Amino acid sequence: MKKIFTIAAALVCSIMANAQTLTFKHDGNVIPNGGEIVVSTYDETMMEVGILQFTPHIKLNGTEAASKDNPVTVQVEHLDGETLELCAFGACLPYKQVVSATATTADMGTGLPANTDTDIQLHSSWIMDKTIATSKCKVSAWYGDDASKAISFILYMSNDPEVVAGIDHVTADGTIALNGRTLNYSFPTAAAHTFEMYTMDGKKANSVVLNGNGAVSLDGLAKGMYIYTIKNGKETVSGKVVLK
Repeated sequence: MKKIFTIAAALVCSIMANAQTLTFKHDGNVIPNGGEIVVSTYDETMMEVGILQFTPHIKLNGTEAASKDNPVTVQVEHLDGETLELCAFGACLPYKQVVSATATTADMGTGLPANTDTDIQLHSSWIMDKTIATSKCKVSAWYGDDASKAISFILYMSNDPEVVAGIDHVTADGTIALNGRTLNYSFPTAAAHTFEMYTMDGKKANSVVLNGNGAVSLDGLAKGMYIYTIKNGKETVSGKVVLK
């Protein structure tokens, strides 16, 4: 009987361990694992002192609180462009090629509470010897000491229209890519996806339903940067595109 109880307890622990999940969010929207996002807005107050700084609002949410026995690690790998700084779990870490911070408590501000959006601050900034710049990095997070189970996404911080417009956008269950003024899309199922575009002041500029694979012309829209959303009935993913 004792042996059966021990096996059952081990199975319960295994199920609980497998159930713990981490999720990155940007501006309240879930970032798909393996996806890409582009942050193109900068801190105008820093511009007043001659510094061009991007500060994306990235948050991390975990179904299990961090602890000494079950820590949570956030890692940022610099891939290209300008250098950046990571501030997480109560500490700010200076630039290195790979930098990481680990939470071992559930305390707000210095750790990771359960089911709570926790700020992961990334700063990419430089003195205004240039007015257009780009930083690219890979952001990852995982429970425990097994980085092979990490979730991750690629983050671009850029105000370069060429960079912003040239990135394929990975959604919750497919991919869209802007080629000139043609939006190419690919979804593994025929389920309907509502694609909407908004001007930077919040006015709806376009709305279309996407199914499977295909392309949509955006010739009727004016030049400029737009915010888009894709809704599949369960999730909403947003991003930005630039039309020339």
